[in-house]
This record gives sequence, C-alpha cells and structure tokens, in this order.
Amino acid sequence: TTGIADPAPVLDNLLHDNWVRARFRLDGVVTTVDALFGMGQMDEHFEAVKQVAVADRLLLTKTDLAPADTVVALRERLATLNPAADIVIVTHGELDPAAIQNLGLWNAETRSLEVMRWLKPQRYRPASASPLAGKAHPELHDARIQAFSVVIDTPLDRFGLQSALGMLASFRAENLLRFKAIVNLKDEPLPVVLHGVQHVLYPEVRLDTWPDDDHRSRFVFIVRDLEPEFVARLLADFSGAASSHAGAQL
Repeated sequence: TTGIADPAPVLDNLLHDNWVRARFRLDGVVTTVDALFGMGQMDEHFEAVKQVAVADRLLLTKTDLAPADTVVALRERLATLNPAADIVIVTHGELDPAAIQNLGLWNAETRSLEVMRWLKPQRYRPASASPLAGKAHPELHDARIQAFSVVIDTPLDRFGLQSALGMLASFRAENLLRFKAIVNLKDEPLPVVLHGVQHVLYPEVRLDTWPDDDHRSRFVFIVRDLEPEFVARLLADFSGAASSHAGAQL
C-alpha cells in the first residue's frame, strides 16, 4: 500500500482471490518507515502501527536525513512492536533487492521450507511482570500492543485448535494483529504450520519433517488489548492441552 492504510484487506485479497492465487504467491509483507516522520505517524495513526506489526521486513528510510538519536529511538520502537521483523537501514534510497526477497515460509533460493527462520520464536521472550506495567508512554498506540509466545507441551486436538483460532479471528480480529505457529496435532505424525493476520487465516502448510528436536507446539502473537494469559488459556482449554505458558514482550 501507499500511505496510511490497513494491510489486512490487501492480504485478504492476495490470499483468497482465486484469480490472484493462481498467478501469484505472497512471499511476505514489507513495510517502509520514514525515519523523519515515522515516530509522529505511529503516534497519530494506529494503521501505521499495524503496518509495522504485520511486517516480515521493515525498511527504515531517509536515515541519511534524520538525526542519529531519532533513528536509534525509532529502531528500538520498531523492534519492540515486531520482534521478528528484521530492520534494514536504507541510506540515500539504496537497497539491495535481496533484502526484500525470501521473507516467507518458502525460500525460493534453497527451494525449501524454512520454518524457524520465519517463526523466530527466540525473539519473543517471557516476562513475569504485567506486560503493560512500566510503559513509558501509556497514551501511545504502542502501549496497547504486546508481542508474546505460547508454548504447549502436549499434542493438540485439531478441531479444538481450529475453534480457538477461529474465535480469535472472528470475534477478536481487531485485537489479533498477527500470529504464526508450528503445531503438533494429536494422531498426526507431522507438524503443521499456521499463520493469520486479524480475520485472515492463511492456508495451513503440512511439513515433511520437524525442523528440530523440539516437537512442542510453538505460537508467536502480536496483539492489541489482549492479555497473553487469556490467549494461552484459550488455546490450552480448547485444544485439550495439559500445559502451556506465555511470556509477554516488554
């Protein structure tokens, strides 16, 4: 998109329009952030914050024109809003095209599915205190955004998991900015990858093998006005899980 626009309807069209799906594949979402005016735009427009939250890659532009301390502060703010999105500094408008390629689950160069590169669960760290406590500027949109992980130890019931995610996507779409997951389902030997942006649920992807020795279900969420404990409990209760835990990004 150009300007301040809601990215969810664009993603919906790309994923569910049959004509588009037959001809194009969505690789990922790239959001450009103006180093001069990005702070003010995110302060004023929640849509700008949402564009950052759903991005796979963030391009920080006009860094050659902005004060160095502004660039540093903006990078920190972006990393808090979206821990998994790598930030690329653009100077004098110069950008290596490779920086905005192979952003999604499928890597065209290696012709393989790279789940952990895409999921990046290690960037979502747990916190014992309330995630909203200690926010420096509670009046900003950022204060209502939380990035957190949920790990469930036991295999999940497929129907229950679909019900839980369907409830979030249907009744809390405005709160569910984005989620990604690799899940272990009961009576299914291979993992499934799930992905959603607000009300838009991507088609599931079944993997041929686990990417590592950790066979637990791992979810990462970016939400607005939605408590991590509520999401973790919803997933566990509906999916028949024995245990789960959530951590919020401070």
